[in-house]
Amino acid sequence: MKIVKRVRESLLLGSALEFQRDRLGLMMRVARECGEMGAFRVGPLRIIQVNSARLTEALLTEHDSMLSVGALGRLFVPVLGEESPLALDGEPHMRFRRASAPAFQPKRLIRYTQPMAEFADQFQRGLQDGATLNVEAAMVQLSRNIIAKTFFDESVEGEGVDVFSAAVDEVVAYLARMTARLVPIPLSWPLESNRRVRAAIEVLQSRLKQLIQQGREAGVDRGDFLSMLLMFRDAHGNGLSELQLQSYAMTTYFGGYVTIANTLAWLWLTLGAHPEIRTKLEQEAEAVLRGRLPTHEDLPKLPYALRVIKETLRLYPPLFLFGREPAGDLEVSGYPLRKGQVLLFSPYVLHRDPELFPEPERFEPDRFLPEKEKALPRGAYIPFGWGAHACIGQRFAMMEMHLAVAHLAQHLTFESLPGARTRPLALAVLKPDSANMVVRRRNGESTLLGARGVG
Repeated sequence: MKIVKRVRESLLLGSALEFQRDRLGLMMRVARECGEMGAFRVGPLRIIQVNSARLTEALLTEHDSMLSVGALGRLFVPVLGEESPLALDGEPHMRFRRASAPAFQPKRLIRYTQPMAEFADQFQRGLQDGATLNVEAAMVQLSRNIIAKTFFDESVEGEGVDVFSAAVDEVVAYLARMTARLVPIPLSWPLESNRRVRAAIEVLQSRLKQLIQQGREAGVDRGDFLSMLLMFRDAHGNGLSELQLQSYAMTTYFGGYVTIANTLAWLWLTLGAHPEIRTKLEQEAEAVLRGRLPTHEDLPKLPYALRVIKETLRLYPPLFLFGREPAGDLEVSGYPLRKGQVLLFSPYVLHRDPELFPEPERFEPDRFLPEKEKALPRGAYIPFGWGAHACIGQRFAMMEMHLAVAHLAQHLTFESLPGARTRPLALAVLKPDSANMVVRRRNGESTLLGARGVG
């Protein structure tokens, strides 16, 4: 029987202070000191961190049925609802995947490419040459517009949009605070910050109820994600409950736009420090697209853009950690795991294994040349999670990013500010601590929709 090594830490508090102040550094230290599986404490809570592709594959594939999402997954219930896929296991979780799967089939995804490309074009036309831009805020705006249209057939203009956006921002900020705390403060406590979050949740739920009702009244497939949820029927002819519809839609909405926006922000920030890679990306986009909107048929002709996206996801996976708990005692490769123990998986750590990714901190898109990517062991590269709980919308996300990156790269260059250094913040997702860049229009272009920045 193998023993799980423990990291060096305080006898009294364990690694609690380091977990709160520098959890990325702590997780990397656990991997260095303990090997393929290590343990650390956050106060009285003992956490086992899985650090190898081999054990990740074994646990999340071979033993997935023995694992539950555990306490980490249930943290999101107050915001996303009791039927949120992040908190579901077994048959309830499979029901979500069966209901959602038709919306992400290849034929369906192709229908989303036109609004994705049109929103990217509208966005780039509104930027002025030389403007200073917060690329994180800009990518959030772009991703929200795309998600609103493709998921809910929702207009991004008109009354109530600002109120809805403010409510989204309030909830995202709450999720960031909650995941950054050692002991999350219950949303029911009578605090002013909690009152604002509860009010924001009511705004979102009210709007979702309206959209669900409108979808029911339409009674037809409008081509969006919500239509597929409303049309779903199980083997007994039963549809989804109102609670399931709201939780599924809320989770997919937040998971969709937040992860995509953060990845795109990291991509432009990283390219700002690697002008030679940025130039190669721009040249590919220009040669293939020649100024026009990209289509689904163009994507195979833009392989370098895809490699840039994959390498960005390797270094800065939005889902930088996730947890599981054994539903019963089990043994994996000689390691004993007990029922209820907290297991931590970190794509951030796994993607920095120097045996699999030499010079892991170096940004090198050609790591994902087809022959090199095929040589990676299963479980080594998991930016969207792995196993039964892997993100069901990952093909949607990759397609949206591929289209957006290619189209923006042929029109715009994002330049780093002098002396700028960006660090990752481990909050609800892996966010950049600063994101201001300068926009340059390529090939002497001028803005067509007027001068305005986003920040």
